[in-house]
Amino acid sequence: MNRTSFQLVIVDDEASVRKMLQIAFSRLGHRIETFGNAESALAFLEEHPADVIITDLRMHGISGMEFLKKVKQKWAGIEVIMITAHGTIENAIDAVRAGAFDFVQKPFEIAELELTVARAIDQRALRRENEELRRQLQSAGPDSVQFVTASPAMKTVMDLVLKAAPARAGVLLTGDSGTGKERVARALHQLSGRKGGPFLAVNCGAIPETLLEGELFGHVKGAFTGADSTHDGLFQAAGGGTLLLDEIGDMPLPLQVKLLRVLQERSVKPVGGTREIPVDVRVVAATNRNLEEDVRAGRFREDLYYRLNVVSIRMPSLSERREDIPILADQLLSRLASEAAIIRPRLSDEAHLFFMSYAFPGNVRELENMLERAVVLDQDGVIDLADLRPPAASGAQPAVHPEGNLDEQISGLERVRILEALSATGGNRTEAARRLGITFRSLRYRMAKLGLGEG
Repeated sequence: MNRTSFQLVIVDDEASVRKMLQIAFSRLGHRIETFGNAESALAFLEEHPADVIITDLRMHGISGMEFLKKVKQKWAGIEVIMITAHGTIENAIDAVRAGAFDFVQKPFEIAELELTVARAIDQRALRRENEELRRQLQSAGPDSVQFVTASPAMKTVMDLVLKAAPARAGVLLTGDSGTGKERVARALHQLSGRKGGPFLAVNCGAIPETLLEGELFGHVKGAFTGADSTHDGLFQAAGGGTLLLDEIGDMPLPLQVKLLRVLQERSVKPVGGTREIPVDVRVVAATNRNLEEDVRAGRFREDLYYRLNVVSIRMPSLSERREDIPILADQLLSRLASEAAIIRPRLSDEAHLFFMSYAFPGNVRELENMLERAVVLDQDGVIDLADLRPPAASGAQPAVHPEGNLDEQISGLERVRILEALSATGGNRTEAARRLGITFRSLRYRMAKLGLGEG
């Protein structure tokens, strides 16, 4: 991650410490401002943005702890690292509870502090990315698709969406059914210059071959029996907007030829018509098939594949983004409770553990279906395993068993509680630790032990 464009503020009443830190971090390419007291630093922050603050705990005037609280109250996104020669466990707990990123005792190795600052900068950069994504999605309008994710796989998806959205180039969305391909297609539309136009979607596998051509390209009156009037196809109806061709892999070969021509010529000829009609549409295609394999087998045209697949975005399965399960469950429960006009139920610890262990072959769609069923069946405001378990006829069984290994179950529940806290706090580890009733350092240790990112 690029760490060269960040503003550091150093606050210490010892001039020698300020000078040492200024030299060390300037050498790393950071922009540095130093102050001998918190009052001067606060005045600077009123006029200038900052990313990371390194501050002494005990200073004349406003103390480092008071300074930390003031910074967090007004500029919550700034990461603050506390340094002191008077460090105690109580100081550390108070500092992290007040929002400090970390706590370092004097004397310290400069390399140790550099590593701590690098982690703080990475955290700040991640906040910037999430803020920018939220800003761009919100600017797309009140009906825009909202994405909140803690998953590296989904962050990669959203990075590609942000890069591809402004272009007209074709986008091919791949991935299993239920992974959210249509939601991403909508995000591509809403983040593009076409957001004021229509977004239309058609499932190419759900319409009979004899009707699909007319549905896509339109038909003139009398083109076939029952064509009593002229009908505009989806390419015309989506003019100025975006057309999602879902399950493109199910499109018959003869129609693939005609689609390729439309994409090349940017015009359609309705069924039974004699003239070309110009169209201005951004096409996004989606499939759960392996189109490369279909191309090799002759089931899908190679030239059409490359025309559609200018930008490829693979949607991860839900089992590949388990970090997002608590976030998605929370969002879905809130929406379902609102739609049903009931008080939002909560998930039991056993239900959380089930979600984090279950394979979810149906992906997000299956999660939504489970929660919808649970909201209907719930009687006591707590969703437990009995509410969630799929019907026996489905053959699906939860991957959690009461007689299983106790250590594994405890680790699983610990993982669930940490992810839930991180989800509730937007990834803020300091606040997550406070919610869990543990220290910041304990949270870092547990996250490292469970493989939940850098400790």
